[in-house]
Amino acid sequence: MASVTLTSINKKFNNLSAVKDLDLEIRDGEFMALLGPSGCGKTTTLNMIAGLDVPTSGTIRIGDRDVTNLPAMHRDIAMVFQSYALYPHMTVERNMGFALRVRGYESDEIDRRVARAAEMLSLGDYLKRHPRQLSGGQRQRVALGRALVRDPQVFLLDEPLSNLDAVLRVQTRAELSSLFKNLATTAVYVTHDQSEAMTMSDRIAVFSHGQLQQVGEPLEIYRAPANRFVASFVGSPPMTFLDAMLTDDGKLAAGDLRLVAPPALQGLRPGEKVTLGIRPEDVQLVPDGLAANADIVEHLGSLQIVYLALSGQRVVAQVVEGSQIRRGDALQARIEPAKLYLFSPETGKAIYTPGRDGGRLPSHLELSK
Repeated sequence: MASVTLTSINKKFNNLSAVKDLDLEIRDGEFMALLGPSGCGKTTTLNMIAGLDVPTSGTIRIGDRDVTNLPAMHRDIAMVFQSYALYPHMTVERNMGFALRVRGYESDEIDRRVARAAEMLSLGDYLKRHPRQLSGGQRQRVALGRALVRDPQVFLLDEPLSNLDAVLRVQTRAELSSLFKNLATTAVYVTHDQSEAMTMSDRIAVFSHGQLQQVGEPLEIYRAPANRFVASFVGSPPMTFLDAMLTDDGKLAAGDLRLVAPPALQGLRPGEKVTLGIRPEDVQLVPDGLAANADIVEHLGSLQIVYLALSGQRVVAQVVEGSQIRRGDALQARIEPAKLYLFSPETGKAIYTPGRDGGRLPSHLELSK
């Protein structure tokens, strides 16, 4: 095991900046997810850690070694690709042991390591089969087994579940999560799927347009997003955003909608414009709330997603299945002031989030006055 430290990393392809001024430390034994949309720089970052790309500037350290310009084969890492990259003419057993044979390991040691990895991944009954005889989930486990036998300092995984169907993805996600917790080894996992990042990782690094937006534990990222991008990208259904203004009587006005401002904001001057954020699960349907109408209702088994017309605004609510809500139903909704999120309209930085002490972020993230 080893830590991975990226310092002042920049990566350009011709005139395109793929990664900008990246500082990130992945702790020894940590499972770190790199999360973001396509083209945000997460895979480029993974490739630089792997040695498949060289940074334009900056340094990369694995443990106490500077590996910035070290070839991939000397970095003591193992990578699991999205496409499995298995040799079709080799059996599962030979696929898993191939890298060890290339490095000159003795046959007995190769057999021991392959058998151990096969047991961990429940592949013992498939060692004599070829990849074409396996399901997608089994092929992905073979690809992971090929990495496991190397016993590397760092595992790198590039969207390894994206080729699986939805049901198999959830099952394999749970298996991977359990496996890496038992291994207690350093792993860097690239994904655009927030569910994978939230359920599997110790910490999440969120990327957008080549820049790191926030690093934190899953619930910290969810309840204390550093800016509007993080708040919008993490959460399903996504957060509702409304243009609002602080009023003289301590309310937040978004069109005709009036909500009590969080206590921590009472000191901000009236007339200050903000972007108001509301998580769907924080909208409560109650008998004594604000009048609302159900515009759209989505039934998801134990949950209902209700798109509310609330004082001229569209607000999304997530409701635990109980009473059946139908389109056009007259409802009443309440949103607790302490559950609101506020962002700067100019910078997108968070002003108030429920996930920090008092809701207020450090001064360098607050709305400039």
